[in-house]
Amino acid sequence: NTYVDNVITGRNNPEESKRYYDTAKSAFKAASMNLREWASNDHDFLAHIPEEDRSKSDIVKCLGLQWNTTTDNISLAPPRATLEESTTKRDVVRMAARMN
Repeated sequence: NTYVDNVITGRNNPEESKRYYDTAKSAFKAASMNLREWASNDHDFLAHIPEEDRSKSDIVKCLGLQWNTTTDNISLAPPRATLEESTTKRDVVRMAARMN
């Protein structure tokens, strides 16, 4: 699944993941694009990925979600609400709508 500059996918085992990586890197390279910041919860697969293509963090953010690749937990990070002295009802409703 591709959304703008994020590709999110899963495979059944490390061998499938390695084949997908090789195929996707080749296809995107042919289009003069570089797929990078690869992340996985599988150490065998990550060993196949060159260091410069790996995500630098164990927490991967995509589409408002955070994935901890170490614990394999996905969480939602709601936007921070900042209330000021002159906060209106409209501001509160707008902040609440962003949390859905």
